[in-house]
Amino acid sequence: MRWLRVLAVILATAVGLVYGVVGAATAAAAPTVSLAYGNGTTGAATATATTAPTLSVASNSKLGSILVASNGMTLYHFSKDSAGVSNCTGACAKLWPPLTVTGTPSAGAGVTGKLGTIKRSNGSLQVTYNGWPLYYFSGDNKPGDTTGQGFKNLWYVVSPTLAVATAATTTKATTTATATLPKTGSGPWPMVAGIVLLITGAGLVLVRRRRAA
Repeated sequence: MRWLRVLAVILATAVGLVYGVVGAATAAAAPTVSLAYGNGTTGAATATATTAPTLSVASNSKLGSILVASNGMTLYHFSKDSAGVSNCTGACAKLWPPLTVTGTPSAGAGVTGKLGTIKRSNGSLQVTYNGWPLYYFSGDNKPGDTTGQGFKNLWYVVSPTLAVATAATTTKATTTATATLPKTGSGPWPMVAGIVLLITGAGLVLVRRRRAA
C-alpha cells in the first residue's frame, strides 16, 4: 500500500535526523588532547634508532654527573615506569621520545649501571639503565640542556648511580560499572524527542487523510 511506503519514508527520515543530532552533539563534547606541556616547545631532540649508541657521563654545573646519549643529549627516566616497563606512550612519547636502538647498546666511560632493552608496542627497542627505560625530552634543544628535570615531579635526569628499578606491584581493585541515563532537559535529547514527535505526527495526519480520500 502506498500509504505504508510514505510512513516508512517518514520514519526513516526521523531516524536519520536523530543520528545526525546525537552525532553532532557527541563530536562537540569530545575532549581534545594538548601537547603543550612544560615550556610548550617541540624541541629539536628526536630519538632515532642507531646501531650501537654509546651512553656516557657528562658533567652538569647544577646536577653534577648525568647520563647522556651518543649525541650528547640528556637522558631522563619516568617515575611511573617500573623495571623493564614503559608507561609513556602516545602523546607522552611525543613529548618524551624514547631512546631506541637496532642492536645492543654499549656503555661509554663512567657508565657503571646495567644497560638493556625492552620492546615497545611499535616493535622498537628502547634502551634501559638499571631497568629504567630511557627518554629524551623534546624541550631540550642542545647538548647540556636539562629543561625536563623535575617535570611534574615525575621526570628526572638520569644519574650514573640511579637506583635499580623495582618491578611493578599489582593490586586487585573492585569496580562497579553504573549506567547513567541522560538527564531530562539536558543535552540533545529534548530536541531529538521533539523532532521525532513532530515528524511522526505529520506522518499520521498524512496517512489519515489518504485513508479518508
